[in-house]
Amino acid sequence: QSSVDVKLERGTLFLDARQAAEPESDWTPLHEEYTAGSYHREFRISNKIDSAGVSATMKNGVLEVRLPKHAAEQPRQIEVATG
Repeated sequence: QSSVDVKLERGTLFLDARQAAEPESDWTPLHEEYTAGSYHREFRISNKIDSAGVSATMKNGVLEVRLPKHAAEQPRQIEVATG
């Protein structure tokens, strides 16, 4: 059992995760990437990121965080008025 919290605050992306201990079993893994416990990571993100569009999904134990950029300003023609 694990839980993940993702928060964006003042230009910093916070990831907090908790991994519960696995129940006892008859086999022993050769290698474990993470053991039971809590994890915390922080990432500074660019002001070019659209904070309203940030999203996170978890699928098959993989966390995917999408950080879309703001739409680029479109160039426009400025009409010159004559007076």
